[in-house]
Amino acid sequence: LRVLVDVDEDGQIGEVVGLLLQVLPGGDPRALKGEIVSQALLRREISAGLPLSELVAAAAPGLPDIEWMESTPLQWSCGCGLERVERGVAMLGLAELDEMVDLGEIVQVRCEFCAAVHRVDVPALRRIRATLAAELHARDEAAEEPGGELDN
Repeated sequence: LRVLVDVDEDGQIGEVVGLLLQVLPGGDPRALKGEIVSQALLRREISAGLPLSELVAAAAPGLPDIEWMESTPLQWSCGCGLERVERGVAMLGLAELDEMVDLGEIVQVRCEFCAAVHRVDVPALRRIRATLAAELHARDEAAEEPGGELDN
């Protein structure tokens, strides 16, 4: 693993680049011994704006041919969202949802990863409760049928 972090005069992070090379099962572990990629060479090649395949070829010229199995653009993202929050709220159960609706509570959830705030208002709580009640009813009916969960 080789990581390069450029910091400007004000201490702000500018460019961050990481290069991870590993031998796959059946590969020759000697191929990655020693100092393959120097910081200076990596900095120079990144500054040239080369595509990744050319950057690796230039930064690690001693490596054998590389088989590119996958290339994924690096991006910051969070998997949170209102739909996910609503699924979590449904896990509270019917009694808790009834109480929240009766009190007119608005559920507010702050994502610990991206700090987004998701709000579930009373109409949404009613909808979540109705969906949960229908799912539980369907499950109970399926369990009561011959060969259902109760017969096993």
